[in-house]
Amino acid sequence: MNWEIEKRHKNCDVCGAEFKDGDICNTVFVYAEEEEAGERRDICGACWQKETPPFGKTIYWKGVFKVRPPEIKQEAIKKNSAENLLRKIMHSNDPAKINVSYILGLMLERKKVFIVIDNITEKETGKKFIVYENSKTGENFVITDPVITLDKINEVQSHVLELLDDPEYSDRPVDYQASDIEA
Repeated sequence: MNWEIEKRHKNCDVCGAEFKDGDICNTVFVYAEEEEAGERRDICGACWQKETPPFGKTIYWKGVFKVRPPEIKQEAIKKNSAENLLRKIMHSNDPAKINVSYILGLMLERKKVFIVIDNITEKETGKKFIVYENSKTGENFVITDPVITLDKINEVQSHVLELLDDPEYSDRPVDYQASDIEA
């Protein structure tokens, strides 16, 4: 299961204190595997020491709060990109596209659009997740690591290139090449 998680809150969800540039921000994401969404809670360092973790399945990570520059206005016509394709795939919640989500995450990491915040392994199932942060918007993405074998990488890369050109998933063609998605 992949989740697009809302961007980091500006205030601690426990005490309400405003995060300042450079503060440690502890994030807890509570989810149920069968649901498409979960609840994000951002907690300051002082409250983290006192806070009891919520019940249910959780993923948590620690980051440094950075004051973001004002958001850039969205273009009237969105450019087709790996990030737009990733969003569409995540919203479709199609389990067959887990491999594609993973490769798109790696592409965006390589292009320095995404920053790895944490790698998480679920204790009960051994399932692996990568928590990414969009370096410009601060949004987080949790992507399942499907543990793609070397013999499947070319097949998945080809599929990603097809989807980037597919009108169902894209607004117009892009200039991604196979070298952009090599693992």
